[in-house]
Amino acid sequence: MSKTLFDDIDKMELRFAGRDWMPIVSDVALLRKRILILVVICAGFWVLLGFDSTWEMIFVVEKAIFDSPFSVIPDLLNPNSQLRIDMWSLYGIGDHWSMPVMYGLTAIWLSLRMEKRGIVKSLNFFTTAGIMMMVGGVFEFIWNRFYGVIHGQPFVYTFELGNKQTLNLIVFAFMILLGVFSIMVLWNNGYRFDLRRYKKRLIFLTFMLWVIWIYYPFSFTRITVETQWGPWVSGSLFPQTFYAVKISDVVAKGFFVENNWLHLLNVACKWVFTFTSASICLMVKKK
Repeated sequence: MSKTLFDDIDKMELRFAGRDWMPIVSDVALLRKRILILVVICAGFWVLLGFDSTWEMIFVVEKAIFDSPFSVIPDLLNPNSQLRIDMWSLYGIGDHWSMPVMYGLTAIWLSLRMEKRGIVKSLNFFTTAGIMMMVGGVFEFIWNRFYGVIHGQPFVYTFELGNKQTLNLIVFAFMILLGVFSIMVLWNNGYRFDLRRYKKRLIFLTFMLWVIWIYYPFSFTRITVETQWGPWVSGSLFPQTFYAVKISDVVAKGFFVENNWLHLLNVACKWVFTFTSASICLMVKKK
């Protein structure tokens, strides 16, 4: 008789097309290697396309491949082509390449550290995944709240019918619940929180980065956008390189403002927050 549900999962087989698919969740060493490959690929796109580049730029190329595959390469080589123009119009708008690099490396680190503490195979997979999703969900809730209040865009944090952002908020909430469940599983398997000195220092560093970002002491560009309610002006605190602005009852639009130093702070704050949160959730065996 196995000790836990995860011991049973580790012994299970799920055969399809002549292959056992259960190692996807139990062979975490192989999974870490695959995540590292994805991290390297995403880092390559990040370097190739620019510091503030986004996934959406690649989606334009993907669409062009399906629409007109033979003209894609010539268009990419032509700086004046419509494909290049469409690509660069999305620079800084959307999901940044820094995100999978940051989350991927942190997940690999967390999985390795958990493995050293006796959290292995499928238990390692489920708890690492749950904690990483929770960390992402918590960051998004904090960012949305600060952004919405400071810049007068409550739609980014409001749960209401007809608000497209509501689906995102529901997903973030679900991600947090998965993380809470993962922590409960670890607790029930004999693990507890351990706030060592380095974790307290990370918490302080995270707090200071948020303060610096909110009360950004250097120059930045404030933008004005015409909406159906009149001109909207970005706030004097918590500056962004990407602003989501509701310009009518049904339309929200993104606006990019290039500032690499500000984006560096953004990436640093998110990365330190992610690593700090993952570190706090790195539990130890109860004595």
